[in-house]
Amino acid sequence: MRAQRRPGERHRAGRACAAAGPGALERQLAPVACGWRNEYLLRAQIDGYEFTVFPDNRAIIKGTEDENLAKGLFAKYIGG
Repeated sequence: MRAQRRPGERHRAGRACAAAGPGALERQLAPVACGWRNEYLLRAQIDGYEFTVFPDNRAIIKGTEDENLAKGLFAKYIGG
């Protein structure tokens, strides 16, 4: 099960996170997540969900098919 945020659904705060780079996002998530990143994506486990966040701020959140839940998780942990 997974839900994906599309680029058209980005919010101002989310764009700021992506613009700051994956290192900044990794530091932001460090208190609540374990994961890894490379030049193409950041992957993290948070509250039983797997987040994959791309440099253009698209995200795939595995563990739910509920779009509203995925949007809420994205807003809570990534920004938006």
